[in-house]
Amino acid sequence: MDKHQCGICGLKYKSTRSLSIHIKSSHKISTEEYYIKYININKSECSYCKSKTRFVSLGDGYSKYCGIKCSKVHYYSDVNNRIFVSEKTKIAMKNPIVKEKMSKFFLKKKIKGNFRKNEHIQ
Repeated sequence: MDKHQCGICGLKYKSTRSLSIHIKSSHKISTEEYYIKYININKSECSYCKSKTRFVSLGDGYSKYCGIKCSKVHYYSDVNNRIFVSEKTKIAMKNPIVKEKMSKFFLKKKIKGNFRKNEHIQ
């Protein structure tokens, strides 16, 4: 089994869950603080709009997107993620102007569900 070692005291654990519990109870710091200080991966911005994302866990780090809207816009703006797309559309989507228009279209499109209100999406 993969061992996870505490960066503070050196104790080894079998899972990130065990390490997380140890960090909170023994060292009295949050897993997010530990993640930033000892894992040194501070990717806390949305892959699409660059706003701050939430911390998920010690094993997963930060979310890739700030919300569902950005994840859907980013996913559907990539022409390779659409199944039934003509060759002409694939060629057109390589044009940055067309790509920008498509992104705006998907932002305006209403998507069912409850979303966090983000200042950048109106």
